[in-house]
Amino acid sequence: MMKNIESFKTVDEAIAYYTKVVVDASKNRDYSQNEEILNFKIKLHDRINKERTPIRLKWISPNEKYEVFGIIFPTDIIPSVSVKIKGKKHRYTYNLSNKKRLPKYVIEKCEEIKRQLKRN
Repeated sequence: MMKNIESFKTVDEAIAYYTKVVVDASKNRDYSQNEEILNFKIKLHDRINKERTPIRLKWISPNEKYEVFGIIFPTDIIPSVSVKIKGKKHRYTYNLSNKKRLPKYVIEKCEEIKRQLKRN
């Protein structure tokens, strides 16, 4: 009999349990729990999607020169905001050191995205 997915405090504990059950069933060639294992797997994937899916925001400047990306995972406290400048190969993480290189309207948008992600 499989445990209830909600009985695990963390997703990692549920993944470890699922892995152990599958390994044990495979070693013993015990296929009697296949239906229960598959149902647990479906519920596990639903929980992973719910708990680990990041929130993403994106903004493109009117002249399309700047793209601002913001992302935060449910387990994070501080969002990550980065800026891609058209013609450059790398994205730049938005922080105090490179803040001076960006136009004021891009800085304002970075701050806005940061605030929106912190609220969620």
